[in-house]
Amino acid sequence: MIRQLSARERRLVAVLLLVAAIALAWRGVIAPVIDGFAARGAERERLQARFAANTRLVASIPRLRRLAEVQQADAARFRIAMRDPVAAAELLKERLSAAVEGAGGETTATEDVEGEAGWVQAWVQARVTQRQLVRVLAQLRNTTPYLVVASLAVSADRTGQPDARTAADRPLEVRIETAVRHAAP
Repeated sequence: MIRQLSARERRLVAVLLLVAAIALAWRGVIAPVIDGFAARGAERERLQARFAANTRLVASIPRLRRLAEVQQADAARFRIAMRDPVAAAELLKERLSAAVEGAGGETTATEDVEGEAGWVQAWVQARVTQRQLVRVLAQLRNTTPYLVVASLAVSADRTGQPDARTAADRPLEVRIETAVRHAAP
């Protein structure tokens, strides 16, 4: 048997039903709408930041184009422009020998080195003094096409008798391995 609810109990049940209806409306309608506004606001901020970054990028295009043109004009200074990689390697070996002999040293050997595609590599073995080695490296650094010194090996003969020459004037055996870009003109 169901007993009748008092007026106070009916009001309490009505308030509970009202609270449940409000909670259900909040979870089902109001919260998703508010979350949608927040999500769209965050997306709008992300798009505004992306737009600002793209605007800066577009504004920098003329500067980047000028920089690319300067680099394109300088590209010849960083490669040997010959069609044949074998001829480019010979030119590199001649340059290495000329640098050693121009500094007053003695070239004892030169040889090609297998390298990556687009690169020509060679090494020179020479007998030079420390001062001459400094001049050789300076000449290689300051003449075009610019090249990469991949390795430098130096050995000094310490088995001989001490002599009157200073350390800078004693002969050294050096091996300089270099590489330079190779491209057809």
